Amino acid sequence: MAMTTGNRVLKDIKLLLENPVVGVVIVDDIENPMNFDAFITGPEGTGYDGGIFKVDVDVPAQFPMKPPSIHFTTPIFHPNIADFDGYICLDLLDQEWYPSITIGNCLEAIHGLLSDPNPHSPLNGAEAQIYLHDREMYRKTCQTWTYHFANGSSPVQEYEAKIWRMMAKGKTKKAAISRLTDRRWEE
Repeated sequence: MAMTTGNRVLKDIKLLLENPVVGVVIVDDIENPMNFDAFITGPEGTGYDGGIFKVDVDVPAQFPMKPPSIHFTTPIFHPNIADFDGYICLDLLDQEWYPSITIGNCLEAIHGLLSDPNPHSPLNGAEAQIYLHDREMYRKTCQTWTYHFANGSSPVQEYEAKIWRMMAKGKTKKAAISRLTDRRWEE
């Protein structure tokens, strides 16, 4: 007897609650198992360290034959995550999908992507270039975005002064950070 989509999703969620994945948190009172939020914690030793990133998990009716759609709702600086809608470029969620892959496997792979970006298959070319050519700027930029948007605990002081100067000129915090990021922190 084939398992229905709803039963498979509930099985995946139960598995994730009983055997938590490092760096992934879901609440145990999910109202709609076909669409729920999960939280990815920033891996230690990265620019995301200390951050808590919310992702939206949307499970299609064809699951597990089709992968879940997972995207970041917390703004994040990353070469494989779209700035404008949080779309994640990850082969596991596309051409490498197999029905045996669980939702927990997907969330674990996303957590791993924060530690190990793939700059050779980027969604954001500029971020990939920074990652490839200036690792320190990449880390500081990730840390700045994490501090401001994902409750990170350590600001980058040299970048904070630039953000505040742009905000004093009437820019919103997000607009100031985005513009400075685009300009590689040149005012």
